[in-house]
Amino acid sequence: MERSNSTQNFSFPNIEDKLKFLKECIQQVEEQLQKRQKQKQEFISELEQKLCEVQTSIYYLDQMGDVRNNQMSRRRIALEREIKKLEKEKRVQELEYWRDITDLQKELRQLRREYRAVKVGLCSSQMR
Repeated sequence: MERSNSTQNFSFPNIEDKLKFLKECIQQVEEQLQKRQKQKQEFISELEQKLCEVQTSIYYLDQMGDVRNNQMSRRRIALEREIKKLEKEKRVQELEYWRDITDLQKELRQLRREYRAVKVGLCSSQMR
């Protein structure tokens, strides 16, 4: 995912081409950030919907009455396990999102620094 030293492996005919390449890389990383955020939102919404459905099932099961009933008790335990599983999945998704976003932001900062350095170098050379 990371493009460390993004332009060091490339040869550019001129500085303008290098700037154009860096700008395209910056745009790609920004798009990846937006896409990852959208994926996270969709996944979390899906998990929350499933959680709501399971919690509703528990509510209806409780409304049916005798929780001491062996079959109802097993069903409730299974539903509670499903809630734990979904909550864990949500935490894992949040952590993966944080890692992905952190990596992309690091890459974006690096590309922007490189872009500014090349641009400053271009401005300096034009002033001479």
